Amino acid sequence: MNKMTFEAFKIFEPTTRPSGSSAGKWNRSKEGLSIFGLLNRCKSSLGVKSLCNILRCPLRKYESIIKRQKLIAFFVLSEHYDLVQNLRQHLRSTKNLRGIVRRIANFTASVQDWKNLKKTIDNLLGMSRAIAEYTSECDIFESMSSLISDDIFSVSYFLEKMFDIHESERTYRFVVKSGIDDTLDDKRRKHNGLPDLLTSIAEMEIVDLGDVIEECSIIYLPRIGYMIAVKPVEEDISEEEISAQFSNFDFLFKTNEILHFKSDRCRELDQTFGDTDAEIKQIEFNIIHKLSTLVLSLDETLKSLTDLAGKLDSIISIAMVSKENGWVKPNMTDDNDHEFKIEEGRHPLQEMCVNVFVPNTTSYGKDINIQNLHCYYPILDSSRVCILTGPNGSGKSVYLKQVGTLVYLAHIGSWIPAVKASVPILRRIDTRIKATESISLGLSAFAIDVHQMNSAIR
Repeated sequence: MNKMTFEAFKIFEPTTRPSGSSAGKWNRSKEGLSIFGLLNRCKSSLGVKSLCNILRCPLRKYESIIKRQKLIAFFVLSEHYDLVQNLRQHLRSTKNLRGIVRRIANFTASVQDWKNLKKTIDNLLGMSRAIAEYTSECDIFESMSSLISDDIFSVSYFLEKMFDIHESERTYRFVVKSGIDDTLDDKRRKHNGLPDLLTSIAEMEIVDLGDVIEECSIIYLPRIGYMIAVKPVEEDISEEEISAQFSNFDFLFKTNEILHFKSDRCRELDQTFGDTDAEIKQIEFNIIHKLSTLVLSLDETLKSLTDLAGKLDSIISIAMVSKENGWVKPNMTDDNDHEFKIEEGRHPLQEMCVNVFVPNTTSYGKDINIQNLHCYYPILDSSRVCILTGPNGSGKSVYLKQVGTLVYLAHIGSWIPAVKASVPILRRIDTRIKATESISLGLSAFAIDVHQMNSAIR
């Protein structure tokens, strides 16, 4: 199928809508009335992507079509309703891990990335438990179960035990829970008690400094350590006056009328506490690095699992639409000489736009009785070429699109809107229904039509 055939059958139909960020510009697109829009009940972005791939690549192998039909038939059964709802609940929060794993490898993963990783792995494990008793019935279930290893459970366990989500969201960085590392917990206790300790030390220092200062506080700067920051009563004070008035302290520097000194108490703080915040972050980094290494070792496994989850989402979506609209499974044959017949077929999009849709039967083949053909007349012995006539507005174009669309749906493994259908495997589908003119083609409308006809009969 070429691009024009996809457009004629409305497989995809992107439409534009006004952008909220650029008023007056029609630069945002969404899906209009199309086969993709009809079949898309996916719960995840992975499922939407997988459904697009299914629609873009009709199957030509008999075994592949039958395999997909069996998957859809499994999810259509009413006895599997609870399983379908359980899987869709897990698929809702399943994310594409490719970008997340890449950012973890580059040490640029955000808190949201870690949250999505945790949710996705938990959902994958939840799906594996839900499908455990059905692995022998579906190949996709067996593939997912075979990829679930002890390392996947380990990642889930460590994320649950280590990742402090609430504190991480507050500080905008990965925070390790308490109880993981004794040294980390000890330094956190010291760090949490620092504000009160520094306040009490500042009160003692202000007594030693006397009345010549207006404000006093204890601050910390990397590489310099703890120091006293004071604001003298006299704003314009020289270095000689500073040395005379604060002889018991080592003067460091002056910024914005604030004087900075080193005292004996500050040196004691340097020896006792040091840079506790940096030490805490270093310990957390070492723990996160070990977890990241484990995640990166499962890179290919996680990608395969999420791909299977997306495929599962898209197949469930097709099955739901098939069941809700009363579609049937077509009988596919790999013999081109076999009878082609669709009993009371319906156009899947057109019937959504009218109050009453009249079904149409389509058939051809060597064994077809010519007397039973009501809408067209065979002109070859093989009954493969038919001429369809009728007045304007009688539905000729809709009928042609209906036949092509139903055959297309059968070749993606989907069920089709009909009472009964038998469809042979086709090599290609060509159309001359809709011509898309473009300056880049360098062809007139007539030349485009001739080109399409040439492609169809060649």
